[in-house]
Amino acid sequence: MISSIYPSSAALYGLANVFLWGEPMDKKIEKAHSLPKLSKVEMNGDTLTVGVNKVATQFRFIGQGGILLDSVADVNEASYVIRDKDTYVRTEIIFPNLTTYYLNPVIRYDGGDPWEHEIAKVDQLRTWLLRIIGFATLIFIFLNIYYLRKRLRKRARR
Repeated sequence: MISSIYPSSAALYGLANVFLWGEPMDKKIEKAHSLPKLSKVEMNGDTLTVGVNKVATQFRFIGQGGILLDSVADVNEASYVIRDKDTYVRTEIIFPNLTTYYLNPVIRYDGGDPWEHEIAKVDQLRTWLLRIIGFATLIFIFLNIYYLRKRLRKRARR
């Protein structure tokens, strides 16, 4: 048994316009304004607090290796106390319409300057070895091309 639905030509015309020309800009703006907005991200001591302007289905606090640290349901604000063993905490906010926000992680570090790090050192031996092997390979390829062409020209003359 086969069931078929035959939409009206107006519906097909509207659907074709959406596929050909995309969604109208006023609809896109309306959708953008209806999205939930992040209203609060605070770090007070060892407590991370995240809030939004609409009730979320779930706030999920995720740690190292994707481990779920805590989950809070049906609220518009949630907090998580960061423990000593947590290296970082990332927040996911899921809304009833399945819109999901993935926030950047809060990272634990030793308190030093995060931009100050060890300067890269050049390994002279391996660098020169790689250069020599690379140039030798290129010379080998070019010599083979030269002698192959020379041999092909000799065969063509015979």
